[in-house]
Amino acid sequence: MTTQLARLLRTAIFVDYDNLKGPNDSLFAPADIIDAIHNDLGIEHVVQFTNVYLAMGLPEDPSPVDRNKVYQIYSHGTDPIAIPSFRGNGSDRVKNIADSSAMVDITETLFSQPEIGAYCVGTGDKDYVPVIRKLRRHGKLVRIYYRDQCAKALASEIEWLRGDGFSSTVDLAHLVKVKVPLN
Repeated sequence: MTTQLARLLRTAIFVDYDNLKGPNDSLFAPADIIDAIHNDLGIEHVVQFTNVYLAMGLPEDPSPVDRNKVYQIYSHGTDPIAIPSFRGNGSDRVKNIADSSAMVDITETLFSQPEIGAYCVGTGDKDYVPVIRKLRRHGKLVRIYYRDQCAKALASEIEWLRGDGFSSTVDLAHLVKVKVPLN
């Protein structure tokens, strides 16, 4: 193994796609989010794997699976994880288990792949605080990618880690290059 290769940091990326909505509930394309995170990481990271959690079957989604989104995700070396959505009762919100699925996968990876030293988590949801703390206790670097606003509890969890040179919160709006359709 070369000296340069030995310095590469193994990294895992987990993206809670539906939590990355911006103004007017707009979303970036999942593949654009993955590209932005890869570009932000630079060449000193070997991305060991990437999972994108997609809530499927929402009432406003006419198709349970958008083939184009899934193909683009696969073509970027990423595994799309389709999560079913459940209708609430009456006026209750639609629920899905994307958050808990991602958190279980993150925790499982912590123990099954201890060589991973850095975790990139795409979310702005405070529900991720316990898993971020678990990663921190195990000496892992953590970078949170979010849209619009990051939950204060999540941002404060990362704030004090900034001195390690990696851990931070990053607004995806500053990273994703929006493709303008050609006329």
